Order: sequence, then C-alpha cells, then structure tokens
Amino acid sequence: FFKHGILDYHLKSNTVDYIVSDVIELINRLNENAKETILVIDDSKVVRFVIKSLLEIRNYTVVTAQDATEGIAYLKKNDVSLLILDMELPDMHGTKVLDSLRNLAYINNFPTLVISGSNNPSTVRKALKKGASDFLKKPFIYEEFLLKIDLLIKSSNWQRTLKIQKKQFASPPLDS
Repeated sequence: FFKHGILDYHLKSNTVDYIVSDVIELINRLNENAKETILVIDDSKVVRFVIKSLLEIRNYTVVTAQDATEGIAYLKKNDVSLLILDMELPDMHGTKVLDSLRNLAYINNFPTLVISGSNNPSTVRKALKKGASDFLKKPFIYEEFLLKIDLLIKSSNWQRTLKIQKKQFASPPLDS
C-alpha cells in the first residue's frame, strides 16, 4: 500500500484511530478506482507518461492516445469514466474534439478535464462552453491534478447513480 501513497499525508500528531480509519478509507478508494478507466489524449509522450504514472499509482486504469483521431476512435468502442484532453493536438484543436464529442452524443457520458499550456482566458472560456468539466493549466501541481480527478469521477458516479435511481422511481411498480 505504500506505493499507492496511503501514508503520504498522515502527521505524527494524528491519533491511531484516525490513521486506521483513513487507511481503511483509502484502501476502499483504491478498490473503487480500479473500476474506473481514464483516457488521456495528449501529443506529448512525456505528459502522457507522467499522467499515466500518477493515476496508476492511485489504481486507475489509464489508456493514452497521442492525437484526437486515436482518442475518438477509442471512445467509439469503449466506455471511459473520465477524459483528460490536451487543447493543442497535432490533428485537431481540443475545442473541435469537444464539438466531436457533442456530435457523437458523448459529451455528457463522462467528465472532461482539459489541460493546456495556455492560460488565455478565451481558451478556458471556449473549453468550458463546449462541455469541458474543468480546466487545468500545464505544468500543474500533482496534488491539485489528483484532487480534480478524484472529484470529477466521484461527481460523475453520483450523477450516474441519481439517474439510475430516478429511472427506478419513475418506472411503474411491478405486479407480483
């Protein structure tokens, strides 16, 4: 469990009960993370490697694509829990990828975290207006990145659960 960072944030001043409770929660989270697949579309081999390494330590399944064409092809055949999308791709700008996801009716199937070296407010605005869930400027702080990933996946899972429950309550009861 050390390789998964379970004891990263414990201080000596915490009680044993607190530490044990937190470790159990983190183990449960690692088991849940194993059910999640994250697609990373980025043209930088280094960025793909760093992101994949960070997320695999947290027990996520990570698939990478070096351009939009490869990423969209993967999405057409597979389910993902989260998309991490670079804005500056060699074959298509990230906003065009978001348009493609909307046209394929995928935009609401999973959250999208846009990452970009640009901090231009126009780029951020366009990405969010086109359906991105969040935006993070590269280079990013690892802890902030991981927190955003965890929050986006947790939020997506809650929304999925609520949709299922809503359908269950809306359907007529079965006769015995």
